[in-house]
Amino acid sequence: METIIPEVVRDKIIPASQSVVPQFEITVDENKRRIEQVRQFVKSQMKEGEDYGVIPGVERPSLLKPGAEKLCNIFGFGVEVQEVDKLEDWDKGIFAYSYRAVIRNKRTGLVESECIGSCNSKEAKYAFRWMPDFKASEQDKARSDKQEVRQAKSGKSFTWFRVPNEDIFSQVNTLQKMAQKRAMVGAVLIATRASGFLTQDMEDTVQEDSYPQNPTTGKSSPTTATPTAQPSMTELTLKSRELLKQLGVGVGSQIAFENACMELVGLKPTNQTIAQIVEKLQAKVDEIPTNKLSY
Repeated sequence: METIIPEVVRDKIIPASQSVVPQFEITVDENKRRIEQVRQFVKSQMKEGEDYGVIPGVERPSLLKPGAEKLCNIFGFGVEVQEVDKLEDWDKGIFAYSYRAVIRNKRTGLVESECIGSCNSKEAKYAFRWMPDFKASEQDKARSDKQEVRQAKSGKSFTWFRVPNEDIFSQVNTLQKMAQKRAMVGAVLIATRASGFLTQDMEDTVQEDSYPQNPTTGKSSPTTATPTAQPSMTELTLKSRELLKQLGVGVGSQIAFENACMELVGLKPTNQTIAQIVEKLQAKVDEIPTNKLSY
């Protein structure tokens, strides 16, 4: 018996080739295989502390910019960064930037993912700086909005003051670069389907409100008698790289990092020496006037 379809319905039937119902472009097994390939690449070809970092309390390792570049290279992706928005008030010292990172397949030219990253001068990392009491003037102490007591390895305690950063103008380029980096890392995570085992750059997940108070870890914690966990090798390595950057030393590769440590403090980075390296580098940074620091 022939099925009769009313004319009003027949005209609206959509051929299977034009169906709007989402369909898998690849099989489930192929998807699993691709994800496992990325996981194995991260495990075998990327270095902790250089390409990704492990943050205590964060479930997944954090993808860093060098690691994002390696993933782009192995996938054959290109990155395009476009300015989306900006706010520059030179009178008030307020700066905000937003960029869109577009990940494009070099072979096909197709867009694989997009992500917007932003950064602004009101973030605590840029809006404030911490000073120990022996370096803070009376004016600095009066302007501070937070204070914390930290204990040095010698056992002596020092009070640290958080004061407004009056040299924000020298960080404009840093704000732009940070916004670009956040956009890029986010887009790479999406394009490579690596979000299941990697997360955003650690600079976006670690609380920046209090750094750099502790000369060893670069992080703050409430003054308390409860012992805190010792910083990991990764934390100390990342901190030492940050300090080297502030000293104007480029450490793109592991070899360059090791050579810089040897040259500046006479120690090669190991599990046994990394804490000493951070302490010595911090002392060198503390000797530099704020307006001369590199970021």
